[in-house]
Amino acid sequence: MGDGRVPGKVQQKKLESAAGILVLGLTSIHEAMMDMADGHVDNDRLIVGMFAKVKADRQSDGAGER
Repeated sequence: MGDGRVPGKVQQKKLESAAGILVLGLTSIHEAMMDMADGHVDNDRLIVGMFAKVKADRQSDGAGER
């Protein structure tokens, strides 16, 4: 290598960087799972509510509100 770095050190830095990114990702996933575990039942009800069909008083022409 013409940049003066030792090849083993370059590989070590790349591995350390990749390991750091992996740790951050796994920590984020762990925190998200803990949050979901606390309010899982509530979240299911909210999701069902978002996709529940709403009964309309009159037929729509599909053009949105005017």
